[in-house]
Amino acid sequence: MRRVAATFAVIALMVTTGARAATAEDRHRSAVFRVGAAVANIDPTYPVYLGGYGAGPAGGTIARHTDPLTGKSEHLTVRAIAIVRAGHVVELATVDTQGYMAGYDEGPYGLTTIRQHVARWLTAHGDRSASESDIVISSLHEHAVPTLFGVWAPMSHQVRYLGQVSRALTTVLERAYAKARPATLTWGTTNAPWLGGGNIPEGNEFEGWPRDGFLLALQAHAVATGRTIATYVSEPAYPNIVYGAADLVQKGRVTKTLISADFPHYTREFLQARYGGVAIIASSTLSNQASPEQADIAPSPDLPRVEGLQQTRAFDDIILMGEAVANLTMTALAHSHPVTDPTLASAEQHVISPADNAALLVLSESCTAGPAGEKAISTATGGSIYPACRSMSPPYTYAAALGTWVTALRIGRVVFISEPGEFAAPIHWTWQDSIGDADAVAVIGAAQDFLGYEYPAYVTPFTLLGGDELIFNPGVELGDQVELAGKQDAAALGFPVNWATSGEATVTDNDYTQVARPGVALLASADDVTPGDVLIFEASSQVPRVEMTCDNPALLVAPPSCALPKDAMGPFHWDFGDGTTMTTPIQAQARAYFSPYVTHRYARPGRFEVTVRAADARGQAATSATMWVTVR
Repeated sequence: MRRVAATFAVIALMVTTGARAATAEDRHRSAVFRVGAAVANIDPTYPVYLGGYGAGPAGGTIARHTDPLTGKSEHLTVRAIAIVRAGHVVELATVDTQGYMAGYDEGPYGLTTIRQHVARWLTAHGDRSASESDIVISSLHEHAVPTLFGVWAPMSHQVRYLGQVSRALTTVLERAYAKARPATLTWGTTNAPWLGGGNIPEGNEFEGWPRDGFLLALQAHAVATGRTIATYVSEPAYPNIVYGAADLVQKGRVTKTLISADFPHYTREFLQARYGGVAIIASSTLSNQASPEQADIAPSPDLPRVEGLQQTRAFDDIILMGEAVANLTMTALAHSHPVTDPTLASAEQHVISPADNAALLVLSESCTAGPAGEKAISTATGGSIYPACRSMSPPYTYAAALGTWVTALRIGRVVFISEPGEFAAPIHWTWQDSIGDADAVAVIGAAQDFLGYEYPAYVTPFTLLGGDELIFNPGVELGDQVELAGKQDAAALGFPVNWATSGEATVTDNDYTQVARPGVALLASADDVTPGDVLIFEASSQVPRVEMTCDNPALLVAPPSCALPKDAMGPFHWDFGDGTTMTTPIQAQARAYFSPYVTHRYARPGRFEVTVRAADARGQAATSATMWVTVR
């Protein structure tokens, strides 16, 4: 039996598998660029504190999660792709970290300094027109990785690691350019809003709001060999399944903190095994986009248990999500388009935004005092945080205003626009609707800077519902300023722009009753399927919101009295599309959100529509999920 990349689907979302071979016509039409890619290891060399839901043990940790698929430890990395045409280059890089500031008072380690340094290097090595606007660097917003901006721990402890990461970033951006060779580019998209959570109550979601499910994949193939050089993916899922401290529960309920790059590690490994080359994953819209796996409090049954462990809280779920995102990437590339327009260009806006959140300014100001000012601060939500270390000098800060950057890269007729933090989906939708003549408009989240949560102004009252939003939302204006800056970038790149569109128009799309309805998603091992292969299907149910206690990710270990959801889903009614049907019983309460696996064998080639339909335990609110399976 062969088990390969997994696929979810929700209502009316059709996912097909297989790859489309480039035709002779595609190769003839494709513009020829020069493309290079590079990777560098950034595993910490000394114990460091983690970011997100607790910093880990006193003194930090360097212990890393072991990948049960390989038996080897995960590596934290920085990755870059350089695309060159007619002496001009644009570069995209990602970092396995929670967030990365544009500038630091601790030293020349910020993203703006790195971009300026690399631009000078590029001008000396072949691109006389290079500027910092040609380079976009983003964080993956993982939560079990070393913090690079304080908040979770004293920044002075992390500065040596920050220096290590900044040097590695500089190296991979220069190396990617140096390795560039003739290549063609293809791009493809798909839509999977279920990647951004759904009906499950989770810490960073406002249930009932639409999700941004847009995924874009850009792939480079060497002209000489046809082999993949790199695959760059902007994907909407939030790498927040592994919380950091106390995420691995061992025998006797002893907890162990491990560093983990969350599901992007597995997505990269799956894509590199499938295509070769370097796989680079970037987060797109982040705010309000928590993963559907984030709140899973029970051991998941999708993988054998790691030797010696009583319970894995999240590490098996990141493999599940990694497979899902990889399979969606393959779906996008199976319907890819060649980049025929040879244009390479960049545009950048420096945005100065009022910081009306006094709490955020206090956090940053405290850091300028150095170690003497690094004292934990109590929060309104009952926790404590350390100063957020971002430069308080121009061009990063002007008194009570923040300076940040919004950058857009044009690759043919595909546009990538950066967002300097965790921004709400309506900003992306506005760019998609307002930028004309572009083949696709993709977001690169947590890029060029990291300023926390941002929403269009009309959304701001709802952010009062969440504790994090009260602390890490710089000001009500920034979301709309970033939206405008993205349009200005697009206009500078030669695209027509509708200036009248705004995020406010999407408020009518919000379905606030969604929180009260159960849902169902579908998972299948369905890549490169041939007659006789056994497919494994699983339906993942999403129970109605009953109470927050057990699903709140701020609880590092669920208390023993934490009851599993009362409203179980099921039975599940299956139709495999080949005349075969099946019914599976109501899911076992002890397994939280998952039903047992179902296996099916297709006897003949064809394209089959698989449907699963379910209701809650009282037979109410029936929902369904559909996906297509191709058997060759």
